[in-house]
Amino acid sequence: MLPQNPQGALQQFCAWVKSRYELEWSPDALPSNNPVDLKNLLVNEARTWDDAKIAKRAAKAVGAASGATTNEAKADAIDRWFQESCFTKLTEDERKEAIKDP
Repeated sequence: MLPQNPQGALQQFCAWVKSRYELEWSPDALPSNNPVDLKNLLVNEARTWDDAKIAKRAAKAVGAASGATTNEAKADAIDRWFQESCFTKLTEDERKEAIKDP
């Protein structure tokens, strides 16, 4: 996408970085213009994602369901959170598990 629409590609890249690592990068203010530097920054960020960071993120997903009254509504809210925050949907098996125990 970069050759056809560089700005769109950078926006998509920054959205992915936010969804994956919760970093607030913008196309106008990347930490570097060098792709190798960006890769190294992301590799280093990935290494910081320990169990505590993952648990904190999971708590955000579950927290999105706090207003729901049924487990099915909670699973729907969790699925929406993943779609909006991570650009992915729960699989059917994950949804069934979320209904059993959000």
